[in-house]
Amino acid sequence: MLTFNLIEIAPVLKAQFIGHNTTIQGCSIDTRTLETGNLFFALRGEQFDGHAFIAEAQKKGAAAIVVDHFCESPLPQLVVNDTLIAFGYLARWWRQNMSLKHLVAVTGSNGKTTVKEMTRAILNQKGKTLATQANFNNEIGVPLTLLQLTPEHDYAVIEMGARAVGDIARLTPLAQPDVATITQCAPAHLAGFGSVDNVAQAKGEIFHHLPAHGMAVINRDDLYADYWHNSLLEENGLPRCRISSFGLTTTVAIAPEIKAIDWQVQTTGCDFTLITPIGHRHIHLPLLGQHNISNALNAAACALACDCNLDDIQQGLETLTPVKGRLQVVAGLNDNVLLDDTYNANPTSLTAALRVLAQYPAPRWLILGDMKELGEQAIDYHRQAGELARDLGIEQVWTVGDLARHAAMVFGKNAHYFETMNDLMAVLTKYQPEQAHILVKGSRSMQMERVINALKVGY
Repeated sequence: MLTFNLIEIAPVLKAQFIGHNTTIQGCSIDTRTLETGNLFFALRGEQFDGHAFIAEAQKKGAAAIVVDHFCESPLPQLVVNDTLIAFGYLARWWRQNMSLKHLVAVTGSNGKTTVKEMTRAILNQKGKTLATQANFNNEIGVPLTLLQLTPEHDYAVIEMGARAVGDIARLTPLAQPDVATITQCAPAHLAGFGSVDNVAQAKGEIFHHLPAHGMAVINRDDLYADYWHNSLLEENGLPRCRISSFGLTTTVAIAPEIKAIDWQVQTTGCDFTLITPIGHRHIHLPLLGQHNISNALNAAACALACDCNLDDIQQGLETLTPVKGRLQVVAGLNDNVLLDDTYNANPTSLTAALRVLAQYPAPRWLILGDMKELGEQAIDYHRQAGELARDLGIEQVWTVGDLARHAAMVFGKNAHYFETMNDLMAVLTKYQPEQAHILVKGSRSMQMERVINALKVGY
């Protein structure tokens, strides 16, 4: 457990120390989960202020508080300029005190959680591995994850998300990875980024703090591969750290070191031969879609940078279970098969999911909610989704939301549009197909898991 003396940590947080010294056991940012002896950080957000809960923190047994101004409280306090920045300082200090063999940082527009889970599964073959839980991949989640490190951990896999340029640049100094990768760059969160070029720039920030002995892992199939590669070169043309690459395409100018051949994509998973500098190995991946072969190559490249062998990679990949809400096969009512891809959506991930759906026998349904944060091109992206579903021969498209209706309009016959989720649910509870394969997808805010719950067995 995270344990230290309060006076010891004051200079780390660049804090004014007020009160008496005490021993801290763990930290908290939420009084609902605070435990006796915790250091309570009074964080501020758009809709909350942790300073309003200091009395509650004391009642729950907090040993001390971190605040951005002096507060009337009997608890010892560390006064800082910004409690969130101070929270990051603590996480960075704690990470520096851990003797990890390797820390892998993962970002990307799609696939970062899957790659994180794949990498964790492989590294677990070699030693105890900490990995980001759920979607704790922002300026609060990354420190929370780092603070869970213990001396028993050999490895860590830290997922990093971003909604604007500069977000990842603030996270990497905290985690101090020696291996970093970008899964891919795609149109996502464009309302914050402004352009896909800016997305690529933001994702590339994950390489900025790699040490000279570190490893940057680049997706050679990505249009921005050369951009990221060149960003790692010094003025003399030499790389400032080691560079590895993976990819399914072998015709690119710089061939990937880690690749797949003889690959087959089926409705029960994927089979391929993994080619690496240390040899090759047949892999059966119990996940759906060609994109997951790419994700597996990415994880294998990160694992090789952490000194794993082919046995570790094979064992880790072949024993994976699908991440909830990410192309997870779920048994549906009326002998339907549900493809639960409800965690989130952008045009690239929807394209991959539709190609998986197209492999199943008819009838095939797409139930699509709005894809949010796509900026000025949002309508065009939804129209393209309708066109792709039609071209792939999908039999039915049902949509919910103002943006997704454009997919229904382009799809044409056998498309159904609903303004609200309640409207959709009212019809679905009365009319359900039989022996159909149904892909359900949409942005997180659309709560498309409600559709899965209405259609699946045993809910």
